[in-house]
Amino acid sequence: MQQNFEDKCKELEEKIRILEEENDHLSERAEETLLLGLVAESIHDVEDGDILLENVLERFSILKSIPYCACFSINENSAQLISAYALFSDDPSIEVHITLSPSIIKEFNQGPYITKNLLNEAKGLSMNFQYENFSPHTVVIIPFETRSIPKGIFVFIDNDPAEDRLSPMIMVLQQVVDMAAARLDKISLLNELRKINIELDHRVEERTKELSRSNKRLQNEIIERKRSEQALRESEARFKDLASLLPLSLFETDDQGNVTFANPFAFESTGYTQEDIDKGLHMLQVIHPEDQDKAIKMSMQVMQGVYTDGSEYLVQRKDGSTFYAFIHANPTIKDDKPLGLKGYIFDLTEQKMAEQSLRESEEKLARSKKMESLGLLAGGVAHDLNNVLSGIVSFPELLLLDLPKGSKLRKPIETIQETGLMAAAIVQDLITVARGVAIAKEPLNLNVIIEDYLLSPEFNKLEQFHSTVTFKTNFDTNLLNTSGSDAHLRKIVMNLVSN
Repeated sequence: MQQNFEDKCKELEEKIRILEEENDHLSERAEETLLLGLVAESIHDVEDGDILLENVLERFSILKSIPYCACFSINENSAQLISAYALFSDDPSIEVHITLSPSIIKEFNQGPYITKNLLNEAKGLSMNFQYENFSPHTVVIIPFETRSIPKGIFVFIDNDPAEDRLSPMIMVLQQVVDMAAARLDKISLLNELRKINIELDHRVEERTKELSRSNKRLQNEIIERKRSEQALRESEARFKDLASLLPLSLFETDDQGNVTFANPFAFESTGYTQEDIDKGLHMLQVIHPEDQDKAIKMSMQVMQGVYTDGSEYLVQRKDGSTFYAFIHANPTIKDDKPLGLKGYIFDLTEQKMAEQSLRESEEKLARSKKMESLGLLAGGVAHDLNNVLSGIVSFPELLLLDLPKGSKLRKPIETIQETGLMAAAIVQDLITVARGVAIAKEPLNLNVIIEDYLLSPEFNKLEQFHSTVTFKTNFDTNLLNTSGSDAHLRKIVMNLVSN
């Protein structure tokens, strides 16, 4: 009976122990959960890395009664303090110098590192506290990496030699470090994102300013271009107005010789229209075939930049008629490249007519001078002959006064007298031509003039010379008189019969 009671008591004690252990475990888990929650709460809204480390180290040191908690960055074989918290001092910046060897750093890479009484100093871990009342006993080092701290360590130091409080908290310490590192990375990313946003905002602002300036320049360019276009349109309008008023044919062609522009005078001169240009009018269609080779050669020289003075061409109208014209052209240049020809066509018709009139006037003048010379010569000869004929005309008249009417000599002497008078009349004509005086006219009958000629010595001589020719007369008895020169009409009759 007694034995059963003792066994039940032991069994009950064992259950109580197990329950106490479970309770302690649950308490530790709850405490750890609470600790992690408080740490998480302390860093949740923090956006500064230094403040975050201070909060984590302070909260953990106070809640877990850890005398010294710190964070270092590892640079080669030394550790540089970033942030620290000490329960035993109001000065959180207690100088702690840590020296690390490459072998120790390699061990850090494998996970949390624990040392007691700094017995691993020979392995390359050296820690020097500049504080008299604090003697480290247990040290836990947990490595971490973040964007802002490529290689760092959290250091937790306990100075209680009687109880090892840090070793059981390795998992919690690791979780705290991981939370802090994750938040540091997030803060680093946020800071980088802020920098990027600031840089982006700056770039957007600069770009906006640049776009604003470009837009303003573009607007100014558009305004200036519109002004230029308006000025160009006004200039073209003035050019067309002037071109339409000029009594000169103006034209433009492209680089293939197709006519692209002609003024109204050109249409009027050639007979072509704007419709012909729209359909396609080549410049050679306006040039007569005999001058087309010359036109091709000259246009090629002009397009190549060779200066020419223009040339005379035979222009062919649309209806096939032609006229001579002077054509001059220059190249149309844009961006240092010839785009075609522009020039004018000057109608030489009036000039040709003036030249022809001038030639005719010169010929008339030459004939006039020739006649003047002949008149001067005739005048001189006439005066000399007049002196010679004075005796031939006057002496027969004296002889006839002394001869009886039935004398045989009367007829020959009268013939000599008539011939002398005729010669004197011819001499008088020469004098008249020489002096430029109009010939005196008198009423004459052509029948009488012809009869007198048929009785003259000139006709007798002509009849003897042409003995085989028979002369017959058929006079109109009702023929009226005419006004003229007796000598001239006698010469006309004589010349007609002789011919």
